[in-house]
Amino acid sequence: MNVRKAIKKDSGKLLELIEHKAEFDRIMKGFDGETSTTKEKIERTLFGDYPFAHALLLEVDGEVQGFALFHYRYSSFRGELLFGLMIF
Repeated sequence: MNVRKAIKKDSGKLLELIEHKAEFDRIMKGFDGETSTTKEKIERTLFGDYPFAHALLLEVDGEVQGFALFHYRYSSFRGELLFGLMIF
């Protein structure tokens, strides 16, 4: 098992995993919409000059099996950096 930081060439795999997560959430009644992201949006928002979030990939025997997305947000009210995480 290996966990590594995703790179731009992983954008297509991330899109595939996001679509699987959306389907899982639909089955669990936690999401009933459609995904609107694209490989290009993922490339721009995760791997551009100013990424909005970061991704980690879980590999087993060299095959990607899961991912985690995380981001930081600054709270002016708390004067702190907040951390958000989503794992699938």
